[in-house]
Amino acid sequence: MKKFIKTFTIFLTIILIPLLFELVFLPKDYFNYRVTESLMVYDYKNHFYGYFYPNQKIVKTEFGDSGHHTKYAIPKEVTWVTDSLGFRNTIFTRKPEIIFVGDSQTGGCALDQKDMLSELFRTKTNKSSYCIARDGALIKYRNVRRDEVIKKPKVVVYQTTERDLPMYSLYPEVASAKYASTILKYNLTKPFILFDRFMKGNMKNYLSARFSNVKGYGVNSPQKEDFLYAPILMRPLSTENIERSIDRIKEYKAFFEAEGVTFIVLPIPNKETIYYDYVPDFEEQPSNMQLLAERLDEEGVYNINLFELFNKNRTDETPLFHFDDAHWTARGVEITVDALIELIEEKGLLD
Repeated sequence: MKKFIKTFTIFLTIILIPLLFELVFLPKDYFNYRVTESLMVYDYKNHFYGYFYPNQKIVKTEFGDSGHHTKYAIPKEVTWVTDSLGFRNTIFTRKPEIIFVGDSQTGGCALDQKDMLSELFRTKTNKSSYCIARDGALIKYRNVRRDEVIKKPKVVVYQTTERDLPMYSLYPEVASAKYASTILKYNLTKPFILFDRFMKGNMKNYLSARFSNVKGYGVNSPQKEDFLYAPILMRPLSTENIERSIDRIKEYKAFFEAEGVTFIVLPIPNKETIYYDYVPDFEEQPSNMQLLAERLDEEGVYNINLFELFNKNRTDETPLFHFDDAHWTARGVEITVDALIELIEEKGLLD
């Protein structure tokens, strides 16, 4: 018995007390190089509609995923605000005119809140907008529409990135966020955030990463040393891949049209595609995204050709992608939003 008590006391001292100290006294972002990991729901995904802890605000100096803990890391001053559902929105809008559904580019990874796609669109147009972003965002969209916590918009902008073009069917519907409405109804978000942070173990992960000397995954360009490219994200696309993505996008378009919602596709090229001359793997610029845009036009799908647009506007002085990160910059977002506004006004999609 004495041995058990001694063992338990040691466990309590070494493991539990530091974890409790982290939960009670330290900021949520204390052990992370960027806010995404600080607020991301880890274990209780069925208890929240969104990807992040609801009703949070964090101001932080972040570093890029390709260059963190290296001399090439570029500090970025960012503010993050999440709404009552756990999506990254400054203003919770139950009936938005336009919803942006996409991956971490739409979610504003490595961007200040005001520079996000949805936020900048609202600022420039004074139209109500909403952001649902991270992996599997279409499923999250269906969850909030299923439970009527967000009303039907006029327009959905579906953003996808070259390295993760859609390959899988939207059907059948995946059951998720099944406890979210109950948690929201009875205001139980705070205890579940605590439970989730405990399971996440940020302190443990941080100490493990520092002990192992984990750094950003970027590789220095031989042509420009401070430009970090990511071989693990440069997934080659065949013509068959493009056609499969077109089939999926047509399926998504049919789904939204059945809801009475206009569907726009926003395909973002990889950073390495636009800055191909900094990547030794490429002898010429990959043209997959140009082919995708042409096929979308042929299929009558509204889209913005960012391959052309980014090539036209590429500079090193105001880069379109962070040199130490895989994500786009505020400049890349602004060029995109201006083109999107032009398309929407030309077609009268929000009249």
